Amino acid sequence: MEYKRIASKKMIHIAYYFPPIKSVGVNRSNRLANELASFFYSYTVFTTSNRNRLPSQTLPIDDSIRVVEVPTFDFRTVLSFFRKKDRVHFNTDFKKKFFLVWWAKLIASFPFNILFGQGGLIYIFTAFVKISRDVKKESDNFVILSVFHPYADHIVAYLVKRRFPKVLWIADFKDLHIDPVYRNYLWKPIQIWFNKKILKKANFLTTVSEGLAQNLKQFHEDIFILPNGTNQLEVQRKLRDDKFVISYTGSMYQGKAQLFFEALKALIEDGEISQDDIKLQQAGRDGDVWQAWVSKYGLTDVFLSKGVVSMSSAQKMQAESHVNLLFSTSHDGYKGIMTSKIYEYLAASNPIFVVIDGPKDEYFERALSGIDDIFIGYDAESIGRAKSFLLNLYLAWKDGKYPQISRSSWDKRYYWPKMIRRFLEKLELELN
Repeated sequence: MEYKRIASKKMIHIAYYFPPIKSVGVNRSNRLANELASFFYSYTVFTTSNRNRLPSQTLPIDDSIRVVEVPTFDFRTVLSFFRKKDRVHFNTDFKKKFFLVWWAKLIASFPFNILFGQGGLIYIFTAFVKISRDVKKESDNFVILSVFHPYADHIVAYLVKRRFPKVLWIADFKDLHIDPVYRNYLWKPIQIWFNKKILKKANFLTTVSEGLAQNLKQFHEDIFILPNGTNQLEVQRKLRDDKFVISYTGSMYQGKAQLFFEALKALIEDGEISQDDIKLQQAGRDGDVWQAWVSKYGLTDVFLSKGVVSMSSAQKMQAESHVNLLFSTSHDGYKGIMTSKIYEYLAASNPIFVVIDGPKDEYFERALSGIDDIFIGYDAESIGRAKSFLLNLYLAWKDGKYPQISRSSWDKRYYWPKMIRRFLEKLELELN
């Protein structure tokens, strides 16, 4: 299919989090920009000047993409004056302190997110002025894509859309502003009012899963599901013969790990798995959390915390692991939390062990339906299935015949170059 209308349009992509900033939030914007850039007449990303102050990583940016830095003075800017460039984030225990939890909720909530949150007034005003200069002569020739979070990106797009109604605006959500699980906001009715007021101006919303789409329907009737996905298919798989390697890569959220540890410990105590064969490793900021878990279950001797590693190092760990772990949550009002990690695990092609803290998550299970060698469990009632899954994989490793997740079972759904076509078809229709 040819996208003739898209080819004549100019895209403005508003993304506070964009390379070279080192953050999970960067990945989605980076992939969107790289996949979409070649289809538009021009592609410009407006991002924060804090990208020069925050921890950095090297990610590819398409040569056709123009990046414009927007002057920013927000709390991230202030933190950078007092902390080393590679340590602008707080550790898990410090973030649990009452005053910091309250402050984080305050600056994520309207109207304080506009004043003091990431981005802030200077970023919002300057980005609006810069974009308006580009748009004013041919507003019907522009598409704007804004990405949450922070909400400042949506505020900029909203202001541009109000001034230039002919602009087509797409508001993207990789997670929720009004999150019923983490509840990282204050004054819920006020937050709902602001979201409805702002988002009704968008032509349509995009989000990462069916579960999030159900939640966002209170703000807009037109929502397109565009999963995080992966842009990798060929990952060098090199499994160890001497150790059965189980890995967790990335940050911890509210997921619980008890089901995994209880299943593994029971198999060891029953003599079905030898603890000497196990290597349990973790990469990310939450090594202290993992140290507490392995100590509780007597697995300290087989555990290695690698700390914060690069994305390429994390993907190498995933490709070399016999089991990749994912701990997630579900809530009656918020299911289908599909983090980017699950797609990295699919690309690694090794079996995946998922523990979901909360009620049965039909959206999550449906999203991974038809893909073999994935375990999804919830609580103690899943212990039998969990033990069988781990034991079967351990015995397969012993026999030298280890399973591999089939690429064909998921690539049409979650490989960026393939799934982005559905988004382009949607956009082409919107432009008619």
